Amino acid sequence: MTWQVHTKKSAVKILKRINPADRYKLVAAMGELSVSPFNGNVKALKGGLKGLHRKRVGSYRLLYTIDTEVQIVDIVDIKRRSSNTYS
Repeated sequence: MTWQVHTKKSAVKILKRINPADRYKLVAAMGELSVSPFNGNVKALKGGLKGLHRKRVGSYRLLYTIDTEVQIVDIVDIKRRSSNTYS
């Protein structure tokens, strides 16, 4: 079973600005989401970000939603990890 991975335009725009080495890792992680969005360093977020999951990729975080009924992963944001990443 493979999952469809959709990426918001704003996330693609952020991805284009990231240095090539980190971009390669992020694109590889996005590919892994098509196999299983629950494997790896994945965590369901709480509080104001409830409903989102995050996948840790080095110092970056992929933030995405999962629709299990139709097997779709929507990548909504890419953030560099800092003290205010999840605020």
